[in-house]
Amino acid sequence: MENSLVQPWASDKKWEQFISEVIQLCEVSRKFIEYLDNVNKRMRIIHNSSVPIRNGIDHIKVLDIDKTLTTNENYNEIIKLMHEKEEFEPTCIDDLILCNVIQPVFLENMELPFSVTLYRYYSGNYMGTLNWLWKRPDIIESSNKTKESQALLKVHELLPKYSTRQMRKNVVNKYSLYTRLSPAILCTLYQDLIGDASNSPNLISQEMQECIRLMYETQDPNIIFDLQKNGGFKGTKFDEFWDEIDYYFNKIIPAVHERRHTTMMFMPVAISIRELRENIIERLQTKHDEETFSKIPIPSEEWIRLQFWPKTIYAKTSMQYTGRFEISYKVQSRLLRKSHPDSHYCAALFRYTRLFAIKFRKFACFISADDKYKVPVGEIVETSTGVRNKATLASLGTELTSCDHDFTKLSVTLSISLFCEIPKDISGSFYQEQVFVSYKDSVFQPSSALRHSSEWLKCLHEKYVTLPEMLIIYTDGGADHRTTFGSVQLAMICLFLKGNFDFLAAV
Repeated sequence: MENSLVQPWASDKKWEQFISEVIQLCEVSRKFIEYLDNVNKRMRIIHNSSVPIRNGIDHIKVLDIDKTLTTNENYNEIIKLMHEKEEFEPTCIDDLILCNVIQPVFLENMELPFSVTLYRYYSGNYMGTLNWLWKRPDIIESSNKTKESQALLKVHELLPKYSTRQMRKNVVNKYSLYTRLSPAILCTLYQDLIGDASNSPNLISQEMQECIRLMYETQDPNIIFDLQKNGGFKGTKFDEFWDEIDYYFNKIIPAVHERRHTTMMFMPVAISIRELRENIIERLQTKHDEETFSKIPIPSEEWIRLQFWPKTIYAKTSMQYTGRFEISYKVQSRLLRKSHPDSHYCAALFRYTRLFAIKFRKFACFISADDKYKVPVGEIVETSTGVRNKATLASLGTELTSCDHDFTKLSVTLSISLFCEIPKDISGSFYQEQVFVSYKDSVFQPSSALRHSSEWLKCLHEKYVTLPEMLIIYTDGGADHRTTFGSVQLAMICLFLKGNFDFLAAV
């Protein structure tokens, strides 16, 4: 964002206030980045430490609180609980602390009809502070010192223990030399033996530890099946058929997952296992004569299905997975338009946006915008039939590339902006009111975030005599509308300042 301030347009006086605000935003962002860097450095030190960061020696506080003549009703639950306890019997009181109070002040200024000892352990992070309480005599004699020490030791044993990553690595590296147990089992044994309360670093490790604990609880080691240890049956009967499938897969370049967040890949050619089997049979018939082909064993459809990565690794059929093909049989949502993993989140986000607009419908303007199909202008030329994720013919030595809608020599891009009539409740329609259509030359007037902001501001001035206080914009999140891009953020800031809005939200 700072680089954009050295552009020629930034020298104009009307941008002085905007430039100063952008500079302040950059300073705040820089400080936040420094804070995140310090946190990352601190976490790396913690992960690489060979001793626990928190312990029951340096991070505790013990206070003696004498009884008072009067009591406060805020401590009634604590008084009721401690009346039932014997002297020097530690009791955790975290559940009895009021939510709307300052915890240190509330605990250290307790008004109780008996003398107590308060033990506080600062565990840090989201766990906060753990608190124990036990009754004591008004005057502690020498004989009570032993009981007091015993109470302290009891509380110390109850403190949660958190091991660092380096501590777990040291255990795995040390005992892996003497046993053939997997690292996951060694880590689980280590946690059970020392009472480690640390959470798993990721979901996969958590599921693995749950499976191992299930094996311990049921005392049945065969209940857990390790796919990495036993890769299933690997015979040689169908090797020629599997080799042909391998050649077939290598010939087809899989399409990268459209979300581009994972390494998962798709092969949108074989619609079903049956079609894949028929294609391989045809390839074998073409490659061999009838006598040779008649001697080639052909597996069944179900056996072919088992060669793919199992959908559920805990199912009994996953034991037949041979590990030959690291391909999962799936349905690609982009091709069939059936569903999408993010559809729920998009629908929820759209619903929350509409609910917000309904809440402030008297002060808000809701715009739904997108660039539509390009309108061809001029002479008619041949169009490309290529579809993304589908194979087509191309000249040898050339790279087949295409862009959406680039069919003609000249075209006009339509920008549609729907100014929605905000209903009174969520069941109403958001697809009524006024539509503004603007068109641009696709070559000399390309779409950009600033151009869209200018169009919206012009439409607002045409629709309203006085602009509304709040503006809500909902788009498809394309390159010109994605709010994570700096160009879009600058365009929204310009629109916010130029329109003098009190609130602007872009989704």
